[in-house]
Amino acid sequence: MNSSGHLPVPIVVVLLICLLLYWQLPARPVRNAASTAGPAALAALGVAGIAYAFVTAADSRPVTVSLVFWLLVSLAVSAALAAARTRTVRVWRASEGEEDVLRKGTGLTAALWVASVVAHLFMGLWIDPAAGAGSIGDVSLYPYLAFGLAAQAVLIRRRAATL
Repeated sequence: MNSSGHLPVPIVVVLLICLLLYWQLPARPVRNAASTAGPAALAALGVAGIAYAFVTAADSRPVTVSLVFWLLVSLAVSAALAAARTRTVRVWRASEGEEDVLRKGTGLTAALWVASVVAHLFMGLWIDPAAGAGSIGDVSLYPYLAFGLAAQAVLIRRRAATL
């Protein structure tokens, strides 16, 4: 922990990547309604962090169009990389004539998750100056990942429906 009582960002990033890979790489059933607990928790952390950064800096740094632009760009990048990752996930029917459909991430899926996190960290280089504060780029990683997870889940369910 650092002096403010929070885990340093690199440790959080590594933990998040490990958690994502744990969710993505093993074979798991594709459900009609995917669990929203993981994306919802990440989104809540991100929204709370961004709101806290806005409130603590509101007097000296108003929200700018540039900041909103970069946050929206990060969500668009998240969705684009989710679409790319979806193509790398193996989706198959459990056995002939059965309804169960399984999905399993591949090595390329894992590499694209790491690339996705790295892409957001680079976008943080533009998000933080646009915000005039040093934490929005970091905490916006959570909704970025939540949006990517949700988009990927929807796209995988669409693929599974065609089997």
